[in-house]
Amino acid sequence: MPDAPYFTIVVATFNRSRHIVPTIEAALEQAFTDFELLVVGDGLTDDTLDHVPRNDARVGVIALPWNSGSQARPNNVGIAAARGQHIAYLGHDDIWMPDHLAALAQLFEETECDMAVSGCAYHGPPGTDLIQITGLFADSKEARRRFFPPTSLAHRRSLAIQIGGWRAPHTLTSPDDWDFLLRAADAGARFASTGRVTAQKFAAGHRYLSYLDQSSSEQREMLTAIRSGAVDRQICAQYVERAKAAGTLMQDSDRDFTVFQAGDLYRMNRFNKGIERAATVPLTEELHILPTSEPRALDWYALEQSADGSPFRRSGPSLRPRLLIPFAGDIEARITLHLLDDDPTGIDKIRLTLNGHAVEHRTRRDLPDGVDLDLIGRLRLEKPSVVQLILPESPCPAEIDGAADRRRLGVALLGFTVAPVRSNRILLWIRRVIFGA
Repeated sequence: MPDAPYFTIVVATFNRSRHIVPTIEAALEQAFTDFELLVVGDGLTDDTLDHVPRNDARVGVIALPWNSGSQARPNNVGIAAARGQHIAYLGHDDIWMPDHLAALAQLFEETECDMAVSGCAYHGPPGTDLIQITGLFADSKEARRRFFPPTSLAHRRSLAIQIGGWRAPHTLTSPDDWDFLLRAADAGARFASTGRVTAQKFAAGHRYLSYLDQSSSEQREMLTAIRSGAVDRQICAQYVERAKAAGTLMQDSDRDFTVFQAGDLYRMNRFNKGIERAATVPLTEELHILPTSEPRALDWYALEQSADGSPFRRSGPSLRPRLLIPFAGDIEARITLHLLDDDPTGIDKIRLTLNGHAVEHRTRRDLPDGVDLDLIGRLRLEKPSVVQLILPESPCPAEIDGAADRRRLGVALLGFTVAPVRSNRILLWIRRVIFGA
């Protein structure tokens, strides 16, 4: 490898553990091999860096001593340490096609651009057919109107130095990656697109509580499909046609960030991922929790009111909505989900998991318009638990009866009740009542 590689790939990461492996493998399997890969840990408290291969001379790791809470500082550290002429970014939960770097390098050489952008496919949560495409454009001026995720782009190293690098997101009204793009455009940077999709993105901010319980099943499935040829350039072109038909091709434009206060979007994103949340407390008594209005990614829509004025949240478009149980203690607990009984998804066909494990539940219809799902399971000792609903479908009212509502809808959650089970005798009695066991 030359002393100065063409690309330095910066992977900013926080507590991804073994789930970073598919992403690193996708980087190391690039057809264009003139690169170095820097994995920058943002104040890690787990074993993520142990899963980064050290037997490849192209790979380096940097462990920052404290967590800054975003990609901005790790990216700046990676740029400062870079030996490459060009900086490429790879999200620690994203996957590149094997020709990603080759396409970007060709673009730099043919156009002399400052920022090379590939097409990027945003994949919705499992169980949905959602797909959004960014990064396909003909006019450099599109950079002022469109968002391109870091995973899809590379820039000349000198550009980052020119504009002052990445800025801390808690000081910004816009996301830090959009701020970086806008400042590059304002500095006169020339943007160009490869014209095809070479980046596959699985946005953590679209997956509620994704940082609370990490997974790499989607990334591993994508990488396996790429290796086998099941996902290739033709399939990526089909992604573009699907997005075009759904109206999600180059959808983001002209966002007005002045409506936000500095740090609002930063905190919203952290809530979505489950990094920032209300403090977990011990469960000592029965408590009823009403729906709250904090962002919940693509798992739950905004707070609404039923006919009697009760607040509720409708799940969707995800078919695997998660619910945070903000209590801890290595104890058995009875959890009852209170739903409106409008049966949009087949409530009787719902399955439930608690902390990733399937649990039995009982469906009760004791109230005229309500249905309760009862389950018993063990809470986690030191962090909150998560109940996940597995829904059979996600209907759209507009497709069913011509209504104006075009959302993909799931259950309507009125709240939940959680109570400790204090003895084996009580536990056996409750199990008998709920499950007839």
